[in-house]
Amino acid sequence: HYPLRRQRQMCIRDRFIPGRDLYLAACKQHGQEPDFGYSRVVYIADDMDTARREAADAVKRFFGLADEAMATLQDDATRQALIEGGYQFYTTPALLELGKMSADDIIDAGLAFVGTAESVARQLTDFHAEAGFNEFCIISAFGGLDTNLAQRTQERFAREVRPGFE
Repeated sequence: HYPLRRQRQMCIRDRFIPGRDLYLAACKQHGQEPDFGYSRVVYIADDMDTARREAADAVKRFFGLADEAMATLQDDATRQALIEGGYQFYTTPALLELGKMSADDIIDAGLAFVGTAESVARQLTDFHAEAGFNEFCIISAFGGLDTNLAQRTQERFAREVRPGFE
């Protein structure tokens, strides 16, 4: 039903995993225990179509704002300072593409976990197996999403998704 999902997820992971590996290597080199947290936009509804429909505008606004913010970081001096500080990810063209993506593209790329509690749990399980983070923070109030819908996602995540990770 969403055929480009796997291909786009691979692109995102190709950009994410090297940074994660660099962090883990630095922790090991300096004798530190890694504390690797991860956050993701999450939206849960009873079925996938409802979730996509209800979250679409807010997903687009949220990632559009990130795109606008990233555009301000692209002058040469700022780019160099970010690179020297270890924040080279914020200088990549990939971030500037966010504003050009549709809500469906963002969701299909795995940038937002939008769907049923089961599908969100599956995405989180798959990404945890690959990335190995030890803390996950949901972003449920994003892009001007109605407060009641954000609260519903928080409650459903706590009740239906989180218990699988205890």
